[in-house]
Amino acid sequence: MKPKHVLALTIAALSSACGPGVGGTGRTAEPREFAVQAGAQPVPVCSAAWAGLLNCQPPVINSNAVAADHPGTTKIQYASDSSAQPEWVLSLEGNKISLEGGCPRVSFTGEWGQVGSAVPLYFGGYLNAKLIQPVLATGAVKALPPSNLESVPGLQLELRSEDGQLLNLLQLQKLSGNSSSPRSCP
Repeated sequence: MKPKHVLALTIAALSSACGPGVGGTGRTAEPREFAVQAGAQPVPVCSAAWAGLLNCQPPVINSNAVAADHPGTTKIQYASDSSAQPEWVLSLEGNKISLEGGCPRVSFTGEWGQVGSAVPLYFGGYLNAKLIQPVLATGAVKALPPSNLESVPGLQLELRSEDGQLLNLLQLQKLSGNSSSPRSCP
């Protein structure tokens, strides 16, 4: 084999291990991988203090008595406003969360988990226009009093970087459907 072929094969082999995601696999990291990176164990989101804002199946009567293998919520969406294409859309399904919106575009996907006896959070990947691949971030959720959103159920999502820096703070209201997407950026 000629030296230039050996060099080309070596470069090809090394390049195949590079790419977005965890471990240079060329794939995007899953929320579970970010939870593991943070040292979090998965817990059912239907055990959260704000689980009344979800569609937990089977329904949860006492959030302290939720089985560890509870499948989570059926799909439900919250948004920054009730327009056909709000600026921000938050989707919750199972024990996972997905946020998309803003201009330039921001996204967060995570899984509900807990580190030791700390307060449970969403652990996942945060991506904005300045990043090539998602970075570890956490999402804290709390219920908002109905008076804040004209009697429409609402929640607050606080996204923080791995070092605790505030990334986004959003107040969102429940949508009547489950197929909304954020407005396009100009």
